[in-house]
Amino acid sequence: MPTVSNADLDSHDCAEWRRRLLAARGRQINIASVERNDRCAIAILDAKGIVIAWHDHMPRARPYDPGVLSHHMSQFYLPDDIALHVPARHLSIAAEYGVDTQRGWRRRPIGEIFWGVTVMQSILLGDGELLGYSHVTRSVRAPAQYLSRPLRTRLPGTASLALMA
Repeated sequence: MPTVSNADLDSHDCAEWRRRLLAARGRQINIASVERNDRCAIAILDAKGIVIAWHDHMPRARPYDPGVLSHHMSQFYLPDDIALHVPARHLSIAAEYGVDTQRGWRRRPIGEIFWGVTVMQSILLGDGELLGYSHVTRSVRAPAQYLSRPLRTRLPGTASLALMA
């Protein structure tokens, strides 16, 4: 029978406490979003960028997709952006400055591609320690220069580029 030390219990309890705290913050952001009738997708990330809570209020979206949970936030970005380390830069800028806003092509959990604005904000504990991030994406119309040229990266199962108002 394996033994469990107090240090193991403390680290597990601490991780679980952090997860519950982040999930509670996600519920608060989600409730505020619903009250404002925002059309956005909200992901709550741990300090490493792993999705621990997910709420999607965009048009034609599934409000809750359990396949998103426990995966890195890079799932919302195109392969070209992942290769250029855009998700990692997004995390590091938000950690350093508290918030980062980026526009670009994004990917929904179902594979649909859209032009969106993503605001990532760090969530800090009272002592200033980084707890995690809120990752809020809104769909917007792509600028004309991006519509005139085809999207080079095609994801499996995507036949066309989906643009939304």
